[in-house]
Amino acid sequence: MEVAQKSHLPVAVAEQMRTILTELLESKNFSLENPDMITSTAPKASG
Repeated sequence: MEVAQKSHLPVAVAEQMRTILTELLESKNFSLENPDMITSTAPKASG
């Protein structure tokens, strides 16, 4: 678990979540305010 948290994985998952949420909401004529907050608050990879 600790290795995954220190890797690039949390950032990659946050980027994917932002993309999925944005696409899903846009398909229903909704919008996501401040989608960049999803990736800006993701833990940064160390090392």
